[in-house]
Amino acid sequence: MLYLLMVFVVFVLFLLSVGYYVTLISSKDVYTREEITSVLPFITGSLGKLADRYSPGRFLLVFLAAALLGVAFPFMANNLFFNSCALFVILYLVLPIVRERFASARVEASEYYRDDVANFIVRYAGLMLIGFGSGNGAALMYVWATTKELGFIWLLLNLAILCVLLEMALLSELGDD
Repeated sequence: MLYLLMVFVVFVLFLLSVGYYVTLISSKDVYTREEITSVLPFITGSLGKLADRYSPGRFLLVFLAAALLGVAFPFMANNLFFNSCALFVILYLVLPIVRERFASARVEASEYYRDDVANFIVRYAGLMLIGFGSGNGAALMYVWATTKELGFIWLLLNLAILCVLLEMALLSELGDD
């Protein structure tokens, strides 16, 4: 369990680091040595942006709950569907549509729980997506390392797809105001 937690933390830090270099490469053509090596201020700034947008308690609760759900799927069964990024891709494609649909019919005060759930999804959809993807990626690496049931090419293909989509979701979440 501790190994899985370490893989998760390193994977999230890796995603934030890649996000820094993606924004750096897309914004400039010439880089200084300081810009190339100053990834830590970007990571703390990104976490600060997320802390400003969400309360720390809810941020941790939503992110970790989604990450636990993402971790759980590769451990459910030993087949290629659960040990892939397919569920994350489905969530990545469907969640923005659901978010927009719920946002257009948003009700602030209601006695129905479905309105509270819809408001929760509208508010935290990006965070749930990033948490689920991060947990899923960490679990895929953990399952591959411990059971050796998956092929290495299958793991690399799924991690490549997962990392690209997670970077897009992460940069979108950091860019939204």
